[in-house]
Amino acid sequence: MRPLFYSFLCIISISLHQTYGQFDRGQGQPIDKGLAFGQWDGPVADLFSNIRTDPNGLNGALKNVKGSPYFEAEYREGMLYKGEEAIQAAKYFRYNAYLDEIELSNVPNPPTSSSQVLLKLEYISCEINGMRYEVRDYFDSKKQIIQKGFFVPIHQSENLEVLLQRQMEYREGRPAKTSLEIPIPARFIAKQNFYIRYQNGPLEPLNPNKRSVTKLLKKYQLLPERWPKVPSGSDEASQLKLWLAHLN
Repeated sequence: MRPLFYSFLCIISISLHQTYGQFDRGQGQPIDKGLAFGQWDGPVADLFSNIRTDPNGLNGALKNVKGSPYFEAEYREGMLYKGEEAIQAAKYFRYNAYLDEIELSNVPNPPTSSSQVLLKLEYISCEINGMRYEVRDYFDSKKQIIQKGFFVPIHQSENLEVLLQRQMEYREGRPAKTSLEIPIPARFIAKQNFYIRYQNGPLEPLNPNKRSVTKLLKKYQLLPERWPKVPSGSDEASQLKLWLAHLN
């Protein structure tokens, strides 16, 4: 009887696993929904988190804020990488430049914002619409702490790395104090910060003008043989990329 009893228990266990094991580790959504609602299962699930940062509770009140926490509000096709190896996981991504988070989805236009975001792991990067986001440690001057953030490399060589940090800064609104004043709504302001790193040292803030760049490159003995002419209308990132392409 005992062997038969154990066999019976094994059959029940397998049956239950098959019935209930097809739900992910996120919020009980079926696996076949993938990341349509911010869910995933399997080995890549360790790359994602359902826990979002939400300072000031802005996610629930964005309708009252002018502008957007996104440079591109639509989800875009992209790819995750472990080192240089592509990972088959989510298909669509968008970067929340206010919360410094990458949101994931398996459908191009999810009905609601994905609750799942990419964990900030240094060996994982994400390419969104041709722009590669990589994780680096940096000193947050506002919070006065060292933390991880997403950066876009604009120059990488054996000794030097220059990175772009894309941000949407939240500004509080200001009511009109008199009938002659115009009220200013709460809003998001687009910002670009640049950082430089020499020989795998810490990231240092970089002013993208030629004088500051020259000073730093002279310090590292990496001055270019010549400064190429920058095309009219070039943005700061394109200007830096052109200059750094001519380093010694």
